[in-house]
Amino acid sequence: MHAELVATYRLQLGKNLTFDAAADLVPYLSDLGISHLYLSPLLKAAEGSEHGYDVADPTRIDDRIGDEAALGRLFRRVKEHGMGIVLDIVPNHLAAVISNQWWRDVLAKGRDSEHAEVFDIEWRPPDSDGSGKVLLPVLEDHPSAVLERGELKVEDDELVYNNTQRLPLSAEGKDMAAKGSGVREILDAQHYRLTRWQLAGDEINYRRFFMVATLVGARVEVPAVFEKTHATLFELLDQGPIDGIRVDHPDGLRDPAGYLRTLRSRIGSRWLVVEKILEPGESLPADWPVEGTTGYDFLERAGGLFIDPGGEKILDDLYTTFTGHRSPYGELVREKKRQVIGEGFDSDLRRLVERLREAAEHLGLAYSRREMRRALAELIAAFPVYRTYRPQDGEFSPQDEAALSHAFSDAKHGAPGIEPGLWNLISRVLSGGVDEFPAARDFVARFQQLTGPVMAKGVEDTTFYCFDRLLALNEVGCDPVRFGVGPDAFHQACIESQRRWPRSMLATSTHDTKRSEDVRARLSLLSESGVAWADEVRKWSAHNEKAWGGRTPDRSAEYHLYQTLIGAWPMATERLLGYMQKACREARTRTSWDLPDLIYEEGVQGFIQNILGEPVFVRMFEEFVQPLVMPGRINSLAQLLVKLTAPGIPDIYQGCEIWDSNLVDPDNRREVDFLQRTGLLGTLAQGEGPPPLDDDGLAKQYVIKRTLQLRKRHSACFGACEPGSYRPLHVTGRKLSHTLGYRRGEDVLVVIPRLVLTLNGDWQDTAMELPKGNWRNAFDGAVYTEGPASLEKLLLKLPVALLERI
Repeated sequence: MHAELVATYRLQLGKNLTFDAAADLVPYLSDLGISHLYLSPLLKAAEGSEHGYDVADPTRIDDRIGDEAALGRLFRRVKEHGMGIVLDIVPNHLAAVISNQWWRDVLAKGRDSEHAEVFDIEWRPPDSDGSGKVLLPVLEDHPSAVLERGELKVEDDELVYNNTQRLPLSAEGKDMAAKGSGVREILDAQHYRLTRWQLAGDEINYRRFFMVATLVGARVEVPAVFEKTHATLFELLDQGPIDGIRVDHPDGLRDPAGYLRTLRSRIGSRWLVVEKILEPGESLPADWPVEGTTGYDFLERAGGLFIDPGGEKILDDLYTTFTGHRSPYGELVREKKRQVIGEGFDSDLRRLVERLREAAEHLGLAYSRREMRRALAELIAAFPVYRTYRPQDGEFSPQDEAALSHAFSDAKHGAPGIEPGLWNLISRVLSGGVDEFPAARDFVARFQQLTGPVMAKGVEDTTFYCFDRLLALNEVGCDPVRFGVGPDAFHQACIESQRRWPRSMLATSTHDTKRSEDVRARLSLLSESGVAWADEVRKWSAHNEKAWGGRTPDRSAEYHLYQTLIGAWPMATERLLGYMQKACREARTRTSWDLPDLIYEEGVQGFIQNILGEPVFVRMFEEFVQPLVMPGRINSLAQLLVKLTAPGIPDIYQGCEIWDSNLVDPDNRREVDFLQRTGLLGTLAQGEGPPPLDDDGLAKQYVIKRTLQLRKRHSACFGACEPGSYRPLHVTGRKLSHTLGYRRGEDVLVVIPRLVLTLNGDWQDTAMELPKGNWRNAFDGAVYTEGPASLEKLLLKLPVALLERI
């Protein structure tokens, strides 16, 4: 390893953040205390990509962010500062675009292409004519209408659509074009079939990333494909100071454990973490050769510390009475999962049905496709976790068995008319009872690959925009009905993390979070605001009734909007308009991406513009939100210190080292003002003591820098072995529920406040029991001796404390 792994800093590479720009940031990040740059994918992405997860050429780096010389300069700058790099890789899929030469070759040559085995294509899908063509859902209208209008033509040995998309011709098609054949006849001679984009979910015959037709699944379980898609990565590992790998979406792979074992064998002892979304109570598979997850499980338990369980009933009542939504969360989840299955995964489900039908015939059983589809859809909708991990020729783990049992029980309840024999057949096939039959083995693999995307789209990308009770809980890896995490539960989770995954990544903001850590920190205060929040919402709504302009109000969107304003205020109107359009479309209730209701959307946009242009409402709103600003910052600092000191490796998302009000992408990919942040950090060297919690966010930088300096001084206390143990500290007094304290190793103590709004700064007789010895606060220099230390004194100059033995 080139540098000791202390903390990572996520950089979203792109046209505004190139290799050279990243190299310029290295001195600043080193001064902040960061040990490793954590880079977004850097291989050649599809044209216009804003994130890099749509790799179009895995054999070279993306020239939009720099050439090899620029990457070399970044490597050298990182080495000069004693730092390292963590790379984000995307093994599950590639971009299904013409600039991807492998994909282009498959379209031109079909199954005879040397690259055909790279892509997870079903060459003879169920109910097809057996022609073995790739479905391309790219047309804006029916093929016949497109042909009649002359929007398809042959030009330079390519099929050109609408003068924008250029598709390769097969050898036969080129011959026909040379002979003057018509476009319709030439089109029939291709290895692909053009159709309307709306039919992607119904008819597409390749595995996609979620519901994105321009991202095609890669078959990295094939050794030759693994080598082909990872060759450039391995070259980079040999060239640069790369100490770690982050694996994107391993749940999409046919055999995640097998892939990770192969990857581990090639990268050696480098740090390896996976983007695995764990549902509450779920554990990372113990046989994965990784250091841990990318941190959403930590985000859930750390954020839960700042939710007041006492406010649940008040927010329940407000949510149901104001919006009229009374469906229990679990029912809403299943409803939305059923919806996305029908709207976007029907082709995947039909493949499963066909495999199951073949297995049934092998056993001499007969069920209709309709029955099978209904049973499988209900089973997938009832799945309580992303997926199971039964390997080929293996068995389910006890954790997977429990998930399956739960899913079957709920599915049978949701579809009571299904024959018991069909449920038994599905269970038998999934459990390996028919593994001697290839179709059954393929059914198991594809079933396990499908439940995760349905969970992600149905829950994170749909239900989270419908169930609006408290948006601070609607986050990746979180359960919105788990209303808070108490100190005891948090301590137990940290003790378990230190025992099993002491080097897992710890995150509070990522490129995929719905709201930044600071937005959630302020929103959490609504759980403490209770009746006051409910009264304000009703008052605002009555005042803003006229802002709907005579349209029927959408109370769910309105409630979602008010919470978004609370968390991100002050916020430019244009940012809010963009976010709320996405939120409404993701909810899939009144509008959607596939079938946008522009009249409805205009109504919501008009409402937003009207209320933000109305001085009386803005004044009313600011009078409520202003008293939440400082408590929100205290929550944020407390959450930050926990992330920097809990078992694991802390990650800081770009820009979040000061106050940040980012919302879901693309909002969180906006250009970061690093010049401002560099200047702020420079003032720390000149000042003495902790800065105030002013608007500039210098307090966050201060906590990060001082804490990471301490981590380096006491590295053994944060290690994977016994010296880095985690133990709760004992608290006494009438406000003990408002604090959390723990010990790392023998020499470091951490103390934070929680539920600060109802605490109101009054600690009364509350004290933290300090272990034997003398202790100095790394933030303000105050020294304490063993025994009870008043929380009021510990948190006097800065609302968090980090003590080291002296």
